[in-house]
Amino acid sequence: MAKKVSRKEEEELKKLSPEERKAIKKQKKRDAYQKEKAQRKEERYQSESKKFATRHRKGAIVTGIVLAAVLLGGLFYWMNTGLFKEDSYKFFSYDKYVKVASTDKLTYKKSQLKVTDKDVEKQIQAKLKNAGEKKLTEAFIKKNTDNECKTKAEYEKHVREQLEKDKKNSVGSELLSKVSGDSKLKKTPKLQLKAAKKDVEQNYEQMASQYGMDVDSLIKAYGMDEKSYQTMVKNSAKESVKLHLVAHAIAKEEGISLSSSDYDQRLKEFKESTGLSEKQFKKQAGSSYEDYAKENNFEEYFFQEKVGQFLVDKATGK
Repeated sequence: MAKKVSRKEEEELKKLSPEERKAIKKQKKRDAYQKEKAQRKEERYQSESKKFATRHRKGAIVTGIVLAAVLLGGLFYWMNTGLFKEDSYKFFSYDKYVKVASTDKLTYKKSQLKVTDKDVEKQIQAKLKNAGEKKLTEAFIKKNTDNECKTKAEYEKHVREQLEKDKKNSVGSELLSKVSGDSKLKKTPKLQLKAAKKDVEQNYEQMASQYGMDVDSLIKAYGMDEKSYQTMVKNSAKESVKLHLVAHAIAKEEGISLSSSDYDQRLKEFKESTGLSEKQFKKQAGSSYEDYAKENNFEEYFFQEKVGQFLVDKATGK
């Protein structure tokens, strides 16, 4: 809207010629129009800015909600299935998959834990043979015990203790297998089953290779056709998965875990049990002790040993 002209301005306009007055009025109208146009533009800009800010806030909120849902959903799935790694059984909701049988009335024969002098001597001779040695020497003893033992008597005591641990682990494995057999598998996690089937198949491939034949010939030698072989693989894999689930469920209930120091100590014992140097072992196995342990999932194996040891301590010896 054009600004109202004052009396003073009217008197000044009267002094001007008609053409000058007309030109001034036009200029004022143009100025007023440009000012009004600029004001409308500023109002539109403010309005669009508010709308954009509102849309941006809503979009950010929605994006945040969706992202949070995805992350929380993924975390929930990960924590409840353990499928971040196909051969891992950590972070499972174990009761969703297995009903663990009671461990209160387990028994074993005390004779299963007995180690004789003959057992000790036999183990020493096996170590010497593996290392290509004919006689037990102080150098061999020091080398195979990290200088913990120096004399034959010390070494025999050391070997006896190893055998006692091994026998306890063997009994523990039997007790864990019994608990697993008495437990009920509710549901089998798919990726773990897939990994277990792969392990069974690889075992048969290695066995066939050792006998100098292919897998088809091997399964025929065992009296199986392809269908019965696949059934056997699946059933064996399911039992393996069940055993893992039971072991981890017991561990979770009883607060059992395998620390890094436990793992290192157990790997050290494994090295000693072979009687082989790093170089000799690598030549035979094709990899170092550490790599071989990782490739063959010794961590899980040592973990199950701890669960088995717990079961032996809890069980009644007869």
